[in-house]
Parts: sequence; C-alpha cells; structure tokens
Amino acid sequence: MNVSLDLDSANRKSSQPGSQSPSGCDLDCKEELFANLADHSQLRILQTLCEGAKTEAQIATATSLSQRDVSFHLERLLSCGCVKTENAGHSVLYGLSAPWLLQLEGIVDEMLIAALKGHRAPLI
Repeated sequence: MNVSLDLDSANRKSSQPGSQSPSGCDLDCKEELFANLADHSQLRILQTLCEGAKTEAQIATATSLSQRDVSFHLERLLSCGCVKTENAGHSVLYGLSAPWLLQLEGIVDEMLIAALKGHRAPLI
C-alpha cells in the first residue's frame, strides 16, 4: 500500500472513532509502515540506501542478503512508500523515497543513545 496513493481507502477503513489521525492515515497504514521499519532485513536495506541509490545486486552485496531476499524486501519497502526506483540505463536504482527517512534514522539513533545513557526525554 502506498500511503500517498491510498488515502481514500484509509478514510473508508477509519469508521472507528479515533482510528484516523489528522494526517489522513489510519492505524492500519501506520502499522504497515512500522512493521516494515521493524524488519531487520529491511532496516539493513534502508541503512544501505542512506549511503545512496543502489542496484539490487549492490544492495545484496552490501547487506549479505540473497538477491531473492533483497527483491522480496524491496517490494515491501516500495509498497509502503519508503523506497523509490529510477531507471539508469539497463539498471534499476533503488533509493530512499523521502529525506524524512534520513531524519528518522538520526532521531532513532538519538533516542537509543539517550536510552543507553539512562536519560529520559521529557513528556510532550
């Protein structure tokens, strides 16, 4: 499901009170995104793509995953809108779809470092 293209179905699903956020994305949509971000192999792929766009073969080499597994995980990352493709001659390059993924990586790193140091973030 591509979040940006599936807002109408997200609105149809959200008949339950409180399931729709102000952004227009329902909990199912968010759950799919977080499930993809929680997958170890997909995180390895995203971390590799933080360095720049790569082909499937380059991603397989960088992550030590089989090309079959990389292909499977890239399809999932494409479907949730984390990754985009670009044709480059006879190759297809995969890259991060949005700069917020780089920002998210930095935020998660800060959260983990703070947790390891025993600091708690203030309540918002």
